[in-house]
Amino acid sequence: MSAETDTPPASSSRNLATDAIAARVAASTRNISAEVQERANQEEKRQLRRIIYSGIERNNDAKLALEAIKVLQKLIKNILDHPGEEKYTQFKTTNATIQRTLINSKNTLEYAIAVGFRADIQNFQPFYVLKPTPKNLQSLQNGLECLDEFIAREEAKAANAKTHKETLKEVQERQKNLVKLAYDDDRREKQMRDAMEKERRGAMIEARARAAANPPAAAEPQVQAQAADDEEGDEPPPYGMPGGGTFTTMPLTGGRTLSGAPPPIPPVAPQPSMDMDEDEEEDEEEDEEEDEDEDEEEEDEETTHPPR
Repeated sequence: MSAETDTPPASSSRNLATDAIAARVAASTRNISAEVQERANQEEKRQLRRIIYSGIERNNDAKLALEAIKVLQKLIKNILDHPGEEKYTQFKTTNATIQRTLINSKNTLEYAIAVGFRADIQNFQPFYVLKPTPKNLQSLQNGLECLDEFIAREEAKAANAKTHKETLKEVQERQKNLVKLAYDDDRREKQMRDAMEKERRGAMIEARARAAANPPAAAEPQVQAQAADDEEGDEPPPYGMPGGGTFTTMPLTGGRTLSGAPPPIPPVAPQPSMDMDEDEEEDEEEDEEEDEDEDEEEEDEETTHPPR
């Protein structure tokens, strides 16, 4: 085999080198284009979020703002889900829903224009139409992501509010149940007290009825029985002596006797009543003085005239 056949021509080597360089340049260009496109997408999303939060949400009622955002979301999704179908790439401004949510609300139509919709007249009717170019389709995708973020945030807020409302309702219901339980406890306690009071009063009435039906027997006089017991004294028997004799009771000094028994108690003179009148007391004193005078006169006579 000749050397010309074994060695590749120089032109072929140059073509291979050129193709490799071109491939590297194309790859680099694609990378640069992707980075540029990503930065462009982020900038466009920033502008779209500004329209949503600073325009639509701030300048409209919360309910209307959320409804307008959902209408925009539906319009964009219809275009992306049905590519090539012309009826989804336009909306009529005289439609009642479009009038209320896009035309009459603030900044909502501005968002539709930002993602590629343009005003148009068809058969003397006002429309907004979007041409499905690559740039407009990318803008629609960016706009849909921003709308999804807002709707997700609002749904989370609504869920939290619902949870809080349910929690508050549970707390109120629990407090109501506690109040009801406390009321029931107080009512049962009052019923128990009333029943005990009723039972106590019934027992008192029954006891009074028994006392009235069975009066206590009259107390027997005990003064006479006590006096009789005092008068009846057991005197000890006389001591006996051999031969049948007995000791005689000899009086001793101090009123005692040989047998050791105490002398009989002399009868006590009745005491005058404490409620005697002063006049009666004076009469008695005078009588006593007269008796004393008579006794003294008799003694004087006996002394003066002794008996013969």
